[in-house]
Amino acid sequence: MQAAIIKTTGAIWLVMAWLVTDAMAERNRIDLSGPWRVRIDADEAFDPAASDGDQPVELPGALRDSGLGEPVGPDTGWIGTVRREVWDRPEYRPFQQADDFKVPFWLQPERHYVGPAYYRREVEIPAAWQQARIVLFLERPHWQTTVWVDETAVGSCDSLSTPHCYDLSRVLTPGKHTLTVRGPGALGESF
Repeated sequence: MQAAIIKTTGAIWLVMAWLVTDAMAERNRIDLSGPWRVRIDADEAFDPAASDGDQPVELPGALRDSGLGEPVGPDTGWIGTVRREVWDRPEYRPFQQADDFKVPFWLQPERHYVGPAYYRREVEIPAAWQQARIVLFLERPHWQTTVWVDETAVGSCDSLSTPHCYDLSRVLTPGKHTLTVRGPGALGESF
C-alpha cells in the first residue's frame, strides 16, 4: 500500500505543504504552496461551509506579509514585552504617537493579529490514490491546529515540540476537496 502525506514546513509552521503518496517520489506530490484563502476570526464563529469573508493569502508566508491584521500602534497588545529602557528614551517619544508610530526594534511588523486563522485551499486527489494512506503532516505548528476536509472535522492537535499528523485517508477520496487548517494567526506566524 502506498502512503500519502500532506507535509508542511516553515519558520513557525506551514511554509509549504505537499500531498505525497511516496515520500521519496517527487511525481507523487501535489505542491500546496501558492494561493490560499484565509479568514481571521477573533470571535471564533468559523463555519467550514461558508467562504464569505475569506481573504487571499500567499503561502508560504505570514498574515502580516499579506497586509492582514491591524496596523501596529501605541496600543498594540504585543505578545512579548517591550524593552522599556529603550522605548522610553527621549529620541523615541515622537514615534510613540498613533499618527507617526514606529517601533525602534529590529524586525517589527507593520500589522498585528493574535487569534485563530482559518486557511483554506482546494485539493484534487488523483484516482490513483484510491487506496493510499493520506496524512497531513504539520512540521512546526505553533501550537494548536484543527483540520477539516470539506465540512468534516478530522481532529485537533496541541503540541509545540512535535509535528501534528492527521490521517486523512477516510475523508480524502479521489476528486476535489476543500482542506481547512485552523492555526494561530499570532504575530510572526508563518503558514
